[in-house]
Amino acid sequence: MAENKPNTLIRPPEPRTAPSPFNKPSADIILRTSDHVDFHVYSQILVAASPFFEGMFEVPQPPVDQQELKDGRPIVEVCEDSGTIETLLRICYPINKPAQSTVQEIEPALRAAMKFEMELAITVLTDKLKLAAYTHPMQVWAAACRLRLEEVAGTAANALVGRSLWSLYPLVTALSFEELGDMEGISAGDYYRLSEFHRRKGQVAPGYKFLSPPATQQSQSRGSPQTEGDFFRDFQCSVPNPDIICRSSDGVQFPAHHAVLSAASPSLSERARSIGVPAAGASSPAPTPVLQFDQDASALGALLRICYNDAFDDMLSADLPQLVHVLIALGRHGLADASTRLLSRWRELLKVAPLRAYCVAIQAGDSVYAKEAARQVLHICLEGEYVAEMESISALSYHRLWTYYRSCERLATDRLQKTLDELSLPPAPAPAPAPAPAPAPSPPLHSAFSFGTQQRNHQTTVPTTSIFGNSSSPFGTSSQSAAPAQQVPQSEKTWIRRYIRRMLDDAPTTGPQVPFPPLQELLVKATGQAGSSERIWCKNCQPLAEDLIKADTRYKELVAAMDAIELQT
Repeated sequence: MAENKPNTLIRPPEPRTAPSPFNKPSADIILRTSDHVDFHVYSQILVAASPFFEGMFEVPQPPVDQQELKDGRPIVEVCEDSGTIETLLRICYPINKPAQSTVQEIEPALRAAMKFEMELAITVLTDKLKLAAYTHPMQVWAAACRLRLEEVAGTAANALVGRSLWSLYPLVTALSFEELGDMEGISAGDYYRLSEFHRRKGQVAPGYKFLSPPATQQSQSRGSPQTEGDFFRDFQCSVPNPDIICRSSDGVQFPAHHAVLSAASPSLSERARSIGVPAAGASSPAPTPVLQFDQDASALGALLRICYNDAFDDMLSADLPQLVHVLIALGRHGLADASTRLLSRWRELLKVAPLRAYCVAIQAGDSVYAKEAARQVLHICLEGEYVAEMESISALSYHRLWTYYRSCERLATDRLQKTLDELSLPPAPAPAPAPAPAPAPSPPLHSAFSFGTQQRNHQTTVPTTSIFGNSSSPFGTSSQSAAPAQQVPQSEKTWIRRYIRRMLDDAPTTGPQVPFPPLQELLVKATGQAGSSERIWCKNCQPLAEDLIKADTRYKELVAAMDAIELQT
């Protein structure tokens, strides 16, 4: 007996009819939504409300027997769901308007209204979105970014700034981007502009834009300028009789040789072998096999030049995007060893423009180069830093960079403070000497012991300074300054403590970098560490030397701890 097999074809659910008033039998058209709900509507209302539908209905329709009908009415399928369509129809129909909606309901309805060019619905829903900005400013700002509504974005941004200043919200000082999830449809540039507006407490120049950079920033980009067109010259195969074609992702074909590709890389050898090579001396010429690559013509041409040992000094002048794409291509095809000079160039540009390098790596989809760039970003102040490439990467990628940056910053601040707490305190200053007694009155000139002059007081007052506070110290300042020096706390009167204190205070503006170089072994030996009892420092320098060793140890631990922090990609 044959086994009954279930029918694997999945049929769409039977459409259901929308509730009143969109179920009237007098309606002349049906709008079928993406979730299979049929709205029976009057075409004349749609024509009056929407130029989109007006143009649609003016197009000659096919014969009735070629149309999809239900109850004799033509069916128009739309990609919006039933909730969105009902919201729009209630605004257009002379009936009760939709009740108060959430931002999650307003956004798709407003997007559909803009698509269908429904002027009234756009006005009503935009006003609702602005009103919601005072209760859900981050969500409204995100919706405005996706819908490209500059005025609404400004309303939400001002609400965020005001919220952080209200006494009702004393703890709300930071922007909570986490509540936006994956931040789909929002660029890093949008994120940056809102952050800057909030950081400046709304005190920005007139005409400040939230959804597009000003003219001064559109061309701003640290590092090498953008180049137009393909930087790498086209690969020209000078070896005769090519037997394979390498085709780029944008359709450019490069004649090449199977043997050269196989010798350059096992990965390329395996790929070339998989498509076959025409046998030599075949009676009829076979079509040349084609090897398809994911890289564009510029990157593929560079890759082939390296395979053929062609000179590529001009590649060292490449801009960051082209350089990264070539490096990625070399790595994917097993030619990483040939990219040493290009890697050196990448690291040179990385130091000049770390944020731009991060954005370029994210655009290229390579997490390895993105993480290397993020590590270098720690050496700059990220706050207020902008590059043009931020308009082309997602806000989520930028948010992850900020999360990594802040994690490293908190770690560095915490370790610096602990290091400061571990360092030795300078000895308490000696008590000030008691004031000298007033000199005795001079004897009268006619005294028997008078030699014709007054007796002078030879006592001299010498100013007391720290060993690092006199003018001869390379770390201190002159004690003879004309302006009175600011009083330094007793616990910060040694150079090493002041240095770390400055690092701690400057961390928000210089980035969470680790500037201390390693100490030499001589310093350790001279300080009597590592089992040696020999000490050559004077009693004043000994505590400083010991503090330097402590600081060096802690900074090495800090570097290791920061290396352990992962950048999410």
